[in-house]
Amino acid sequence: MPAAETCRRVGAAAEAIGLIRPSYQHVRRVVQVERRRRELRAEARKVLTGAVSTSAAGLAPSVVLERLRELQVAEELVLQKHKAFVRRE
Repeated sequence: MPAAETCRRVGAAAEAIGLIRPSYQHVRRVVQVERRRRELRAEARKVLTGAVSTSAAGLAPSVVLERLRELQVAEELVLQKHKAFVRRE
């Protein structure tokens, strides 16, 4: 869904529970972070799927762990750009 529509829906929900509507810029930034995070996770799933196929064929996937680590670092960088959205574990 476009960021503008997300902003409208979030704004309406915020008002419904008595909160101030967030600005379009704030909602857009959150939408961008979430989209990038999902892209990175989808790529990680593809890497893992390839590793499973390679492993099932009896071959050792040599760069899988390195690529997964690169994707994890990329996701951390995306989240660090917007520190308010960093997961607390």
